[in-house]
Amino acid sequence: MSFKSHVTSDLSRALASWGNLSAPMCQWPGVACSLRGSRRGRVVALNLAELNLLGTITPALGNLTYLRRLQLSSNSFQGILPTELGDHYDLKILQLNLNSIQGHLPPSLSNYKHLVEISLNSNKLQSSIPSEFSPLHNLELLQLRNNRLEGKIPSSIGSLVNLKILVLESNNMTGEIPTEIGSIVNISVLRLGINQFCGMIPVSLGNLSAQTVLSMAANNLEGRIPSQQDLSSLEFLLLSRNKLEGTIPSWLGNLSSLEIINLEMNSLMGEIPESLGNLELLTRLAFSWNNLSSSIPHSIGKLHALTQLYLDYNELGGLLPHSVFNLSSLEVLDVQFNNLTGGSLHDDTLLMAPKLP
Repeated sequence: MSFKSHVTSDLSRALASWGNLSAPMCQWPGVACSLRGSRRGRVVALNLAELNLLGTITPALGNLTYLRRLQLSSNSFQGILPTELGDHYDLKILQLNLNSIQGHLPPSLSNYKHLVEISLNSNKLQSSIPSEFSPLHNLELLQLRNNRLEGKIPSSIGSLVNLKILVLESNNMTGEIPTEIGSIVNISVLRLGINQFCGMIPVSLGNLSAQTVLSMAANNLEGRIPSQQDLSSLEFLLLSRNKLEGTIPSWLGNLSSLEIINLEMNSLMGEIPESLGNLELLTRLAFSWNNLSSSIPHSIGKLHALTQLYLDYNELGGLLPHSVFNLSSLEVLDVQFNNLTGGSLHDDTLLMAPKLP
């Protein structure tokens, strides 16, 4: 009832029946209770997502000592996360995506020894990720995209040994990416794009053999792309809009699961590796706005799943391979502003939908 009193707008009247003594509390909308054991009749879940509720989150939720799931995503909750939420020893799921929660991430969340998911995407959280999160050994999802977080990723992140998804995109985070991330061997999705991370990409990321998504686009990363040739499960490699140098590594052609490679807007130079022709699942290849030279390899014509090929704003020369025009799946071919020549090439070539024959 304290929770209801902190809701200032309930246009869908989702909580209208709360407090009605003719209906048991465990039958109120969004409330789930345990049916057996010592928790019988105790609230174990609040699922009030997508109800357009406006208000603040009451500290009295800390009194629901058997709460396992708190799901309030897609509402308009404001204010801060009460530190009292840390009193829920059994809490496993915390979902507050798409609200307007402000303030800091409470270090008291580290009390949730059984916590599996923290999802707070698209809020207004500030400050940094608490180093106190290191005891959350059961945590599998940590999603904090599109907030106002600052500071560094704490090196203690390596203690989250069961983490599978780490999403910190679209914040104001700084500093170098800690090498300790390479200790999280179960991670499959690592999204750190649109921040202000600097330094080099840690070589230790090559240990993450379960990884399917590696996204670090729109940062200030520099140096060469380190060896990641053991990432046999990698599907998306997104490193655009950084300050990366050196050549495009030939070992990319060994990552047979790759579907998207985006290295646009860096300072890469040298040749496009012939080995990329081995990537039978590749649908998007984007190398625009680099310093690539030499000719476009004929092996590109083997990429029969390719729909988008962006090579514009480089220093590529020679002929555009005729095999490229035989790619029936190709919808976009952009090789503008290079030094290409050849009878089948028009000035400022940009071929877009409808598909090429």
